[in-house]
Amino acid sequence: MSANATAGHLKQIGKHVYISAAETATECQIESPQYILVFGWMGAQLPHLQKYLDKYKQLYPNAHQILVRSDPSFFFVRAKKRESLIRPAAEYLQTAMAHNPAPRLLVHSFSNGKQSWQWFQKSVSLTWSLGGAAQLVQVSQMLSQAGIRPPSKPPATCIIFDSAPGRATIRRTLEAFTVSIKSRILKALAYLFLGSWLFFYSIIQTLRRKPDIISRIRAQLNNPQILPWLTADTPRLYLYSDADRLVPHDSVEEHIAQAKQAGLNVRAEMFRGSAHVAHAKTYPEKYWDAVRSTWSESRKIFDQ
Repeated sequence: MSANATAGHLKQIGKHVYISAAETATECQIESPQYILVFGWMGAQLPHLQKYLDKYKQLYPNAHQILVRSDPSFFFVRAKKRESLIRPAAEYLQTAMAHNPAPRLLVHSFSNGKQSWQWFQKSVSLTWSLGGAAQLVQVSQMLSQAGIRPPSKPPATCIIFDSAPGRATIRRTLEAFTVSIKSRILKALAYLFLGSWLFFYSIIQTLRRKPDIISRIRAQLNNPQILPWLTADTPRLYLYSDADRLVPHDSVEEHIAQAKQAGLNVRAEMFRGSAHVAHAKTYPEKYWDAVRSTWSESRKIFDQ
């Protein structure tokens, strides 16, 4: 698909970045976010993500949407190439915020993290992304480098973590990367190859006494201003399950406890029996009620 192609109501502005304009050209109503920023889970097909965007279009038709997809092709890319794939999202936000430095913003991030190996040369990375949290952190870093500063009066904002963040373990990373492989033979080969890399990498990290990438991302997600428009008062909603094999509930609950200890405004909804990033499908009413109420809470906090 070309950089200007459309998918549904989406316009593609980069290999993994899409936008959708508000349904009307008028200024968003005060009850609605002006921008909805969605970071997809690894390997999510566009039709799957489109369902979430369609629901957001139904809830907030006057909001602009930005979608950042997470593709397994990130596995074999240079660091600069990886940045270039995400850059259209950061540049779009920069351009939009030049006209509106204090936008009402809803951020929705699916799944977590990334693993990377820097091999022989610092500029070369073999990377795969396990989901939206890594892209969120990367966009955050790009906006910081671009000199985007917090507005004097914070706007209404909220951030939603769906099935995230997890922890870096060899077993869970292998499951995340091979979950879509149907062939037993191919899955076994993937386990053998990736498992060897992960085992070797874990030894290197232990010897270097350096935190793994996912641990660093978990810490960065608790930055009150992970995006310039967010604050410690920004409501943070965790949507997770007691049956998630890839991101177990104890990993999420540990992060929730750390966020509360850091003084962040935290809400959480645990679902019973739903699979990884399948909570909205299994419990649609409960899921979207939590999203709506979180945004409403944000308005009460900031729109005073």
